Amino acid sequence: MSDVGRNLSQSRGKSWNKSTINRRDKHGSKKKPPSALLTCGLFIVVVILIGLLLTFDFNFVSHPKAKGTESIKSMNNKIQPPLSAFTSLQYSLNNADIVGLYFGAKWCPHCKPITATISTLFSDKGGMDNRLLQPIRNKVGDLQHDFEHKDFALVYVSSDTSEEEMVANMRWNWIDIPYNSPERKDLQRHFRACSHMEMEDLGIDPRWYHIPTLLIIDSGTQGVLSANGVDDLDEYGNGVLDYWLQLQRLHRAMEDKYEFED
Repeated sequence: MSDVGRNLSQSRGKSWNKSTINRRDKHGSKKKPPSALLTCGLFIVVVILIGLLLTFDFNFVSHPKAKGTESIKSMNNKIQPPLSAFTSLQYSLNNADIVGLYFGAKWCPHCKPITATISTLFSDKGGMDNRLLQPIRNKVGDLQHDFEHKDFALVYVSSDTSEEEMVANMRWNWIDIPYNSPERKDLQRHFRACSHMEMEDLGIDPRWYHIPTLLIIDSGTQGVLSANGVDDLDEYGNGVLDYWLQLQRLHRAMEDKYEFED
C-alpha cells in the first residue's frame, strides 16, 4: 500500500473512532435514541401550547376593554327600567334615531382626546353638525313639542367633580344630564359606567365601563348598538355616524328575523 493510501486509511479510522466515542456516554455505554413514545409526547405538548397561544387574548391596553357583543346582548336582555323612564333622556330618544351616551369628565386625562374628537366631528369642520340634535334650554314641558328629527343626539353623563366643571367640559351642541339630577347617578348605575373613584359612592361593583365610554343606543328599541363608541370614532372618523346607522339596520333586521321564526 502506498503512503498516500496508508494515510487516507488512518484518517478514516480516526474519524470513525471519534464518531464512535461521541455516541457513547461517560460510562462507555452507547447512547440510545429517544423513544417514539417520548417524541410523540413532546409533539402533543407543542400542539397544546400553540393552541393556547392562538386562543389567548393579548390585550396590553392600560384601560379595560369595553364589553363585547355577547355582553351587550345579555345587558339588553336584563330586566331593568327602560331608558324612556329617564325624563332627561326623553327629548333625545323622541327626536333622534340614535343616542350616544358619553360618560366622561374634564379631570380625566384619557377623556380629553375623546372630547376633542367628538367636538371636531360634530362641528362645521367635521361636517356632521347638521345631523346632530340640538339641545333645548327650556323646561321639561317643551319635551312634548315637535322638534326636527335628527340622526344623532349626544348626551353627556358627567363624572365631573362639580357642575361648573361639567359645564366647562361640555360643547354647545351636547345635551346634558343635569349635574344635580338624581338621574345622572341612576344612569351611571344603570350601565355600571363611572370613574374608579365613584364606584364606592354609587355602589357599583363590578364596574362594566370605565371613563371615557361612549355607548350608542337605538332610540327605537332602546338597546345598545355599540359599547365601543370611543374606538368607533377613531376607526371610522367622519363615517362613524353612517356606520352606527348601518348597525341599527342590521340589529333590527336580526330582531325581525328571530321574531318571525319564533
